[in-house]
Amino acid sequence: MTPTQPPPIEPLPPAHRAGPRRAVVAAVALIVVLVAGVGAGVAIGREHSTSTSSTTTTTGVRTPAGKAQRCTKHKRKKKRKKPCPATTPSSTAAASGSPNAPPPGNLASLNLTDLHSKVGLSTGTQLWDANATQMDSEISGIASSGAKWVRTSLHWSDVEPTSAAHDDWSRADRIVSDAQHDGVNVIFDIGNAPDWAGGAQAGEFSNNPQLYADFATKVATRYRDTVRVFELGNEPNHTHYVGTPDPATYATVLRLSYPAIKAADPNAFVLVGGVGGVKDTGGDVDPLSFVRGLYEHGAKGYFDGLAYHPYTYPELPAQEISTGDRGWSRMLEVRALMVQNGDSGKSIWITEFGAPTSGPGGVSQQQQAAIMQNGFQLWNTYSWGGAMCWFSYEDKGNDPSTHKDWFGIVDSSGAHKSSYATFAALGR
Repeated sequence: MTPTQPPPIEPLPPAHRAGPRRAVVAAVALIVVLVAGVGAGVAIGREHSTSTSSTTTTTGVRTPAGKAQRCTKHKRKKKRKKPCPATTPSSTAAASGSPNAPPPGNLASLNLTDLHSKVGLSTGTQLWDANATQMDSEISGIASSGAKWVRTSLHWSDVEPTSAAHDDWSRADRIVSDAQHDGVNVIFDIGNAPDWAGGAQAGEFSNNPQLYADFATKVATRYRDTVRVFELGNEPNHTHYVGTPDPATYATVLRLSYPAIKAADPNAFVLVGGVGGVKDTGGDVDPLSFVRGLYEHGAKGYFDGLAYHPYTYPELPAQEISTGDRGWSRMLEVRALMVQNGDSGKSIWITEFGAPTSGPGGVSQQQQAAIMQNGFQLWNTYSWGGAMCWFSYEDKGNDPSTHKDWFGIVDSSGAHKSSYATFAALGR
């Protein structure tokens, strides 16, 4: 933008040159006009400088702020298929202390403004375990489905298999690179401790929580500019993932990890690992008991949101709310507990929710689509809801003796199930 120049001052005609006093007045007027013009030019220059400064999107890709502004104006005139670039707390407005800049733990800081921006897919270990070609293909397919988020495992045991001194980031780097290329936000579920750190006994976490915190901090440091959301383990209340689930131990994990991650990346969004819908049997800890225990052991203030896995199949979520005590209904009780503990401003994220289309307990493809539609519709009514990730994108296999092979919205051959069209409509 070219600075505005002051209009030229025409010389007074001879008849009006009435002595020194008028000459002085004319000179002063000229100076005032010139100073005003320079001031206007400086102000415009500053405005131009601000509008072309770079900001960070939810994926961490550097994007001109001017592009985001133009996108917003265009969006008001014509519907866009993709959300406009977000301005995060690292943007110019936030850096200058603007009262309109959302805090790092706020959903608005992640551009989660409507249902479309919250739609995601959870891959569990499937994406992490894929080879390079499969990984590229799966992330491309996830992006094509309309998903804005992909939640995937990040296995500590694969990054540091022998010690903390030898890191292999190749898998994680490829996931982040592919996701950036395809415009999908990553949620890293950090877990699966290596044997050298006590993983054989502790499962997701080390038997020394400080070691886990150190690794989680490494992850946040490495992906500071590219990944915003980190989930600290998977189902810490379930014996399948943690040797002996204990809210006191996990509260220690949070108290050590959260401040260290925030020191590495103040804009990181840290989630309590996806709480599973289990009962107090066989060593598992019921979600309500587990979250209550976290508060009792000082976890308040050491997370930005809580991840949850409210499976309801074969029922619709709306049905399970009134008939069940483990899935969606239990999640609402956990939400009430958060409010009671002064955390009404914290969000819940669904990092797994789905239904298998075969195997023991499986449902039809049509019922899977109905469960999906009902779940996302309900989620859209909660102001405290973060991203919601359907589990999963692609079937693991086609073994009818296990339900674990059948949660995808595409089958193992890549063919779309009925739920694919439902999911695509939600994402777009």
